[in-house]
Amino acid sequence: MGVLGLRVAQVVVSDAFAGTERYATNLAAGLSLAGTEVILVGGDPAQIRAALAERGEDVTLLPAATLAEAWSQLRRLGRVDVVHAHLTSAEAAATLAFPGRSRSAVVCTRHIAARRGASLLGRAAAPFVRARLDGQLAPSKYVADRVDGACLVVPTGVADAELGVHDEQVVLVVQRLEPEKDTETALRAWAASGLAEKGWELHIAGTGKQEPALRDAARRAGIAGSCRFLGQVHNVAERLSRGGLMLATATGDSFGLSVVEAMACGLPVVAAAAGGHLETVGQVEGAALFEARDHLGAAVLMRRLAEDQAARAAYGTRLRERQRAEYSLGGFVERVASWYEHVLGQCRARSYLPETAPREASLP
Repeated sequence: MGVLGLRVAQVVVSDAFAGTERYATNLAAGLSLAGTEVILVGGDPAQIRAALAERGEDVTLLPAATLAEAWSQLRRLGRVDVVHAHLTSAEAAATLAFPGRSRSAVVCTRHIAARRGASLLGRAAAPFVRARLDGQLAPSKYVADRVDGACLVVPTGVADAELGVHDEQVVLVVQRLEPEKDTETALRAWAASGLAEKGWELHIAGTGKQEPALRDAARRAGIAGSCRFLGQVHNVAERLSRGGLMLATATGDSFGLSVVEAMACGLPVVAAAAGGHLETVGQVEGAALFEARDHLGAAVLMRRLAEDQAARAAYGTRLRERQRAEYSLGGFVERVASWYEHVLGQCRARSYLPETAPREASLP
């Protein structure tokens, strides 16, 4: 991969372990395996340690729940070759910690399909971030087409998984309970599908500000008895391996990490024909896609697959083959590592960085 000897900091300003933190953790683990010294700043340390322990990778973890904490942690690192920021707060922290181009290359992954400036922080930080960045990645063409500045599209990879048994009559929804995920459509689709009468259940894994309203909507729709809100789930992989179907209703997911994790174990996915889903599930023959917010269309697809075990298995196999061909973790890490080398080469050609970064600075 050409990353032996590099020192890379992954930065996400949070104390959570949602999609962005999982992206950074997976990338950190893969880079470490390739011989890179990796420091991961931010995220929930306990959950990140557990995820890294499964792979046995050696990554230094530093907590950073706020921008100020992230800035402080980065300043203490001394020299690093690449600072890779995730979301605006992390970009601002990296820009403030490494304001000049003589110390490190600063890059980012754009996780949101929009220009910077939606928030007060974004509007304030955008000019400085744009001026400092040496490169941007996007997990999908959907994102790259909607952000400010040029992006290299590198689809996110996930670890390969064993083919699941999928022996439970469960439709899984794995997503944050926020407006952009449109979980209300999942409830309406479930009610219209009639699958509860066939012994199936809807399991919703995730938390968010819409949870109370969604629970109330389930009660009002008369589906509370067959609909389980699981909250934050740590054994998602096990549930994906045993569930019968996944329902993904987001109207504009940048990529859809949980969807690709479902693909990895052969779990059939019924997804909104929007955002990154069109580039993942949508590229598979016979993709079970419905128009965004069309709960009746989603219900028809769920019922059709639930009633045909052979069709479910064949569809799941095609999804798994697509994941292994296009969204493997190894391939993802290799593409990112090659991009790091390209960015560093450009910086050195412009005399931003020395050929070999000295290693006199290290973690205290």
